[in-house]
Amino acid sequence: MTLKQGSELNGNNIQYVIESVLGQGSFGVTYKAKGYTKAKGAFGEIKVELPHPIAIKEFFMRDINQRDVDGSISGLSEGSLAYNYAKKFRKEAERLAVMRHPNIVRVMDFIEANNTFYYVMDYIDGDDITHYMQGKPLNESEAISIVKNVAEALRYMHEEHKMLHLDLKPGNIMRRKCDGHIFLIDFGLSKHYSDEGQPDTSTTIGLGTEGYAPLEQGKRASAQSSFRPTIDVYALGGTLFKMLTSETPPPASDILEDEDLLEDIMCKHNVSKHIQKVIVEAMMPSAKRRTPSVSEFIKSLDTCNINNDSNTDSNTDVIGDTIDEEATEYVEHNMDVSLHDISVENEKKENADSEDEVIAEPTRYELISDDDYVDLGLSVKWASKNVGANNILELGDRYSAIPVDANIKWNTIPDSIAGSELDIANILSNGNCMLPIRKQWKELIDKCEWHWVEINDIVGYRVIGSNGNSIFLPSTKYKNACYWSASKASKYKSFYYIYFNSNNYDIMYNLITGQNFIRPVLKKE
Repeated sequence: MTLKQGSELNGNNIQYVIESVLGQGSFGVTYKAKGYTKAKGAFGEIKVELPHPIAIKEFFMRDINQRDVDGSISGLSEGSLAYNYAKKFRKEAERLAVMRHPNIVRVMDFIEANNTFYYVMDYIDGDDITHYMQGKPLNESEAISIVKNVAEALRYMHEEHKMLHLDLKPGNIMRRKCDGHIFLIDFGLSKHYSDEGQPDTSTTIGLGTEGYAPLEQGKRASAQSSFRPTIDVYALGGTLFKMLTSETPPPASDILEDEDLLEDIMCKHNVSKHIQKVIVEAMMPSAKRRTPSVSEFIKSLDTCNINNDSNTDSNTDVIGDTIDEEATEYVEHNMDVSLHDISVENEKKENADSEDEVIAEPTRYELISDDDYVDLGLSVKWASKNVGANNILELGDRYSAIPVDANIKWNTIPDSIAGSELDIANILSNGNCMLPIRKQWKELIDKCEWHWVEINDIVGYRVIGSNGNSIFLPSTKYKNACYWSASKASKYKSFYYIYFNSNNYDIMYNLITGQNFIRPVLKKE
C-alpha cells in the first residue's frame, strides 16, 4: 500500500526518487528519497544528485484510500471525508513552509501527483525519542535539554505564528544521530488560532494522543470552543514525564480523579521534586490552573537548580521561581522588626558552614509564648519564630524527629507525630504548640503569598496571609532551610517536611533521623 522503491515524483525544479519507507500512520506515509536536479553548461545539461537525502510525506488515509498498480490513489473525490482531510494536509505543508526555527523540520517543496499530495522536507538521520529511550528513562539533564528545545519550537509557533501543534509526544520528536540535534515533527493536527482562542476553521481539532492530551482537547473534538496554548503545555509536561519515567502518562481523566497520581509515579522513579512540580503544574486537569504558556514552562525549567551529581539525593531538589525584588524592597523598608528585639551583633559567623554564609544563631534559649503566634487567616496560628530562636531572624536549634541512636521500629511511629512523644515542639512548649501537619503546610503554601526577601542581611521567605498579616521563615545565604511537618509518609519511611532556598519551596519527604529547624503552630483551642 506504499509507493514502490524507484518511484519518481516531480517537483518544480527537482526530481525525487523513492528509496524506502520511513513510517506509516493513519493519515500518511513518509518516505526516504534522493533528489536530482539539472545543471546546465555551455554544451548541454547534466543530472546532478543532491548532496543529502530528503524525506517526503504522502497523504494517504489507511482505512479509506486504495492504491492502484501505477501508484495513484482512489477515494479522494471532491467532498469526501478523505478529500477534506487532504485539504488540511496541504495547509499543514503551507504552514510548515513558512516556519524558520532550528528545532522545526524544514519544508522545501510541495507536489501534486498520483491523485494525492506530497510535501518534501529535510531528512533527519536519527530516532524519535520513544525509540531513542529504548524503554529506559533518560537522566534529568538530558530530558530537560530535549524538552527545552521542543518548548522553544512551540514558543516560536505560538508567539510568531499563532499555531498549536496539538499532537506533541516523544514519538513526534526526532534526535539526529550525528550531533543530537532535536526536531519537532508531524504537524498533521496543527491548527491556527485567534487572539481570542478561536480555531481558524470550523473543522474540529484532533483528539491528540491519550496521556499527552488534556481533557479540553477531547471536548473540543466534538464541540468547538476556545482553545489555547495550554493544550501544548500539557503535552510538554507529559513528554517530560515519559522521558523521566519511561511510562506513558496516565489519561487526563485519571489525573483528575487522583491528584497525587503523577507524583506517586515520579517518586517511584526518583524524579527530583522540583521537576515533579514543573510537570504537575503543566499537567493540571484544569486549564485555568495549568502553567499558562510555553514561555512560563521554559522559565520554570530555567530556574530549576539541576544537580547533575548522581550521588545527590533527588528528594532534596526544589523547583525554581523568580525572586520578587519589589517585595524584597518593601519588606526591607516597611516591615516592623523592632518589636522582635533584633540585634545584628548577635549573629555568630563562626557557626556558618562556609565563609560566605551568615547564619543567625540564638544567644539564649527561649520558649515561644502565645503572643508570638500570628493569625494568617488559616485554620491554625503560626509562630513568628522558630523553636530555640530569640527573634524572627534566627534559625533556632536543629532537632531530629527521632534521635539517631534511638532503638525504635518504624511500625511503632504514629501516622502523625504532632502531639506525640516525637514532637519536640509539643514537648518544649509543655503541650502548648505542635509540629504542623502536612495539611497545614499545604494550606500555608496554597493560601498565602510567598516572597523571597532580605532583612538585616538575613534571607528567607516572607509569607503573607489573606488578611495581610505575615511571618518570616529565615534561611542561610547560600544553603537551604528545612522545617519539620508531622505526617508520616509510610511508603518512604520518612516524614513530610518543607524545604526551601532562594528558588522556591515545597513539601517533600525526609528520612526520620534527619535534623531540621522547627516552626510550630499553636494548638487549636
